[in-house]
Amino acid sequence: VCNKYKDDGRNPIGLDAEFLSNLFDKLVPHYTVIYNRPLHKNITHDESGQIKIGDFNLIKNNFPQVIDINHLHSQNTDLSFNTMQMMLLANADHFISCQGGSSILCSYFGGTNIIYAYEGKELDVGSYKRWYHQLSGAKVMHASTTKEIINYVNSYFLPSDV
Repeated sequence: VCNKYKDDGRNPIGLDAEFLSNLFDKLVPHYTVIYNRPLHKNITHDESGQIKIGDFNLIKNNFPQVIDINHLHSQNTDLSFNTMQMMLLANADHFISCQGGSSILCSYFGGTNIIYAYEGKELDVGSYKRWYHQLSGAKVMHASTTKEIINYVNSYFLPSDV
């Protein structure tokens, strides 16, 4: 699960802690879940600030089996954050990402990538349908609401008897 959370004064972009809790409830019984919302100290960041949304506390207190990439990186300082991120993505088949860089990265590794985006240039020019899948043959699905993410997860990520 590649997340970002930005609030530029219009609409917040990203998956909030309440949604993540519901998502983790569905995924944890079936998958090893890796949560990827990089701390600024681990990546080159843009001008937007890092917002506290309670996601890291949620994982620590309610979903200790979810692997936080920041914690994993702190235990593997011989690897750059980007190297670790690529290694993890290369060994995954199911991705949930937010529009932007992580949605492109997740589309490089095959499998299925559910991309959350409700506004942006990618939608204006049809990037998700036109070329993201060409990066690796990944099945790329666009979700414009969190409800759509859950519907895709239920249909494509979970066993049919769930």
